[in-house]
Amino acid sequence: MGRDYSKSETHWRTLIWEANGRKFYGVDESASLLLAFDPYAGQFGRVERRGAVVRAQA
Repeated sequence: MGRDYSKSETHWRTLIWEANGRKFYGVDESASLLLAFDPYAGQFGRVERRGAVVRAQA
């Protein structure tokens, strides 16, 4: 159950570029995980899980 985030099957829902850190930050297709992509790390870049997105309680 769940996704393997180290595989290329992961899709991004929203993506922004942060120029000072030279990384992309985004939310995955299920809108539950905040991810960072460093295109300069290694041969193909590196995706890092940065945290979970939680819905605020009313």
